[in-house]
Amino acid sequence: MRIWDVLGIEPTKDMSVIKKAYAAKLKIHHPESDPSGYQQLREAYDTALRQSRQQAAQAAFSELDELDDSYNESAELTELTELTEQVEQIEQTKHSMETVQVEFRQETWMETYIAESDEDDTEEDGNSPFYRQLEKLYEDISLRVNLHQWQALFNEDFTWDIGEHEARLDELMEFLGRNSHLPHEVWKLLDDTFDLRENREEMLECYEEGLVTYVLQQVEGVMALGYICFAIKEPDAAHVEEYLNLRQSAQFMLMKDDPDMRGFLESTLAEANDLYQDDPDLQLIRAKNFIQLEKVDEALVCLNHAIALQPVQMEAYLLRAQLLYDERRYEEAWVECESLLEGYPEQQDVICLSLQCHVAVGNVEAAWQQTEQKMVALNRFYHFRHGVQMLRLRNKNLHSQKYNNFSPEIRRKTAWYDLLNHFVVFLNLSWMTLLVYGVCELFVDLSYVWTIVVLFIVLKNLWKTCKTAYLFST
Repeated sequence: MRIWDVLGIEPTKDMSVIKKAYAAKLKIHHPESDPSGYQQLREAYDTALRQSRQQAAQAAFSELDELDDSYNESAELTELTELTEQVEQIEQTKHSMETVQVEFRQETWMETYIAESDEDDTEEDGNSPFYRQLEKLYEDISLRVNLHQWQALFNEDFTWDIGEHEARLDELMEFLGRNSHLPHEVWKLLDDTFDLRENREEMLECYEEGLVTYVLQQVEGVMALGYICFAIKEPDAAHVEEYLNLRQSAQFMLMKDDPDMRGFLESTLAEANDLYQDDPDLQLIRAKNFIQLEKVDEALVCLNHAIALQPVQMEAYLLRAQLLYDERRYEEAWVECESLLEGYPEQQDVICLSLQCHVAVGNVEAAWQQTEQKMVALNRFYHFRHGVQMLRLRNKNLHSQKYNNFSPEIRRKTAWYDLLNHFVVFLNLSWMTLLVYGVCELFVDLSYVWTIVVLFIVLKNLWKTCKTAYLFST
């Protein structure tokens, strides 16, 4: 098959047309899903670019030879001084063409994925200096987690060449399609350098949607996992990628929470733990899995290990405190919360859990004192769980109100919060009914009977909400 048939275009010397055709075909023949098709496409692309450059050079030298011949024929008809000037002009032209050819050869490695023209400056694998530097940083886990090394790479001249920005992005996306485990700081640096989020639509036109989605998720930190543990203690270099693949797969399966994949999730976590046990993120994933399986003791062991590996792991502390509370070990949970509040005094989940611990052990006075102290932090954002807990705390039939020292202003605010709580409950009961009725009303002329039915449902939900508010307040 001809190279032009593979690329799907007519023979051309225009490199931009060749590159666009290659980018379009690359979405069909991805190196992972269709390696043989990709290899054929890559060879056709390389050959087409090489022919294009050769034809451009031949055309330039043909024009130079024609110019030289014309000057030689006219030399017999001109004066010696004119001939001398013409010869000098020809020599200057030849020198300029040679200079252009040398510069052309020096810059061809910046035009595509592979350095093609200057064989002395390329490796056997055919990758550009930029791609080889990416691979070098990725292969060594100590360099991979070193943000300064990546910053140094992106400060190189070949990265910031404006004319070759598209080629660098192509190389980067090809690299990320094969090597996807990077620290979140590196992903953010990639975004700062290549404007990945801003160019989302353009990237979707040139690259696989799955790859683009994954890259943007990593940039935004949706499922970011830590790598700092590798800077402290490196795992076996031969199993780094295997471990990272297992860790990420376990995270995906845990978030999906599919009962049919529970066995595979447990085996994946066990295999990852056998390869490397000193990763706090892996221990946190294992703890969450044990919690779902209601294996409290195993979950606590994993959480203790995660905290020992990374003492600033707030999520592990909070999860352990919540687990202790659920096990009715209120004193231990409260101690955990107090420790967390020292480092995170305005963390609302911690404040709420601490309040629950006070109420659970009957220490109502301490609960009111804490609520008064933390009211400023809680007012910055409405916290539903805290609002429900305050409803219970202010219920005079459940708890004594003699320690309630809230000022009238705070009491008005809490009254508004209560109203908001009840409104949220009402919406939760009625939103589907109202939405369906509203959509039907737009497209269908409903009879008054349906309006009465909807009104009855809404009023019933309102009565339930009022009844709930009454139960909380009396």
